[in-house]
Amino acid sequence: MSGCIFCGTSPQTKTHVFRKAWVDRIMVPAPGPFEMIQGSSDLTGQSRESTWEVKEFGMAPGAACDLCNSGWMDQIDRAAERIIEPMVIGQRATIRRYIDQKAVARWVSQVAILIDQTQIIQVVPEEITKTYGETHEPIPGIRIWLARSSAEWSIETWERAWVIATGAPPEFSDRPNMSLFTFRIVNLVVQALVPLDTATVSGFVVSRGEGMRFLSQLWPSRYTPVAWPPKVAIRGDTLDAFARSFEPPGIEPGGFFSERCRRLIVSVCAGSNS
Repeated sequence: MSGCIFCGTSPQTKTHVFRKAWVDRIMVPAPGPFEMIQGSSDLTGQSRESTWEVKEFGMAPGAACDLCNSGWMDQIDRAAERIIEPMVIGQRATIRRYIDQKAVARWVSQVAILIDQTQIIQVVPEEITKTYGETHEPIPGIRIWLARSSAEWSIETWERAWVIATGAPPEFSDRPNMSLFTFRIVNLVVQALVPLDTATVSGFVVSRGEGMRFLSQLWPSRYTPVAWPPKVAIRGDTLDAFARSFEPPGIEPGGFFSERCRRLIVSVCAGSNS
């Protein structure tokens, strides 16, 4: 799209997935350059990875106009940051109020849309993006879990997508209808399962099974306090495997599958970890 993904206004501006001033304040222990690692794999099993240096600690696709970016999007960022910041820096926290759970769900929806915009091929449909821009409400049907990983001064994101068979007999689309976003900011890990069409939103049952020992469900809200961290932390060296391990039911051989990972890692320096 040549204009803002939310309202259509031109021109698009540099839109940070995570608000830059916040990231600069709480995360960066040393000046750059920083290392960017981008990897992808597909149904053939082939994987590709490239690494390069960047001057700024951030992911910033050209996505939104300045009015959206510095207006309601900034407000959503700030509302969620005050709630999740204790988790990012490793402090115990509880999200007690429904209004606060929803504020974080709005932010996770925004982050998922922007992570998708960092990819060469986007899977989040325009109608979802436009609706979010109009309502500023969590993506319909989104499921969000919070986890904890060992502290590491990095931002990492994964995006996976599938075509899940629907109907009887099952019908397949040439576009994915389900996507899983995983991202980590220091200690805080977030997973968001996003239905990409209305048929998938209705009646899709998710069971995380043994994985729930690593997770606290944030959304849909259970109208009870959400405590963090969960019982078991994810080891830093297994986070990549955790992000890639979830498989939704109903996938047939040959169904569309892709996964993308972008990691921005602070250069190793004395005192950079805590």
